Amino acid sequence: MTYSIEQSASLMTRHNYSAILLTTPDGAVTGIVTDHDLCERVVAKKSDPSCPVFEIMSSPVISIPDWVPIYEAFLLMREKNIRHLAVKGPSGKIIGLIRNNELFRLDRYSAVVLTHEIQQADDLQTVIQCHDRLPTIVGSLVSSGALPRNISRMVTAVSD
Repeated sequence: MTYSIEQSASLMTRHNYSAILLTTPDGAVTGIVTDHDLCERVVAKKSDPSCPVFEIMSSPVISIPDWVPIYEAFLLMREKNIRHLAVKGPSGKIIGLIRNNELFRLDRYSAVVLTHEIQQADDLQTVIQCHDRLPTIVGSLVSSGALPRNISRMVTAVSD
């Protein structure tokens, strides 16, 4: 956490990172700085790039366990309005980051699209048409080997 904003931005550029995690000397994650943070909190506000990077970090870092279905990760990112989500391994330590645009590329997020369409529907007929697509999505999840509890969560989320 002793890096400056400028050093952090340079590191992100050099390694083509869209985000970095900030840690304490003992390795505990304390925050995250994203390319969006740099634009919004530094460039747009004309902040001093020599300031410590922790001054612009977001904290706490939002995370999910590595066993959570992609659908739930996507919903959490939408709910929290974040573009990066930390992934925790079995030990509870962060093992990686996923970006929202990586999730967009996956075919398995169609339930998220369906949920969004239902939330944006202007009339009952649109809701019914969206809901009628649910059995196809469930069938796809079953045939791909999704766990019943995850399918149940997805159906509940769409139906709510």
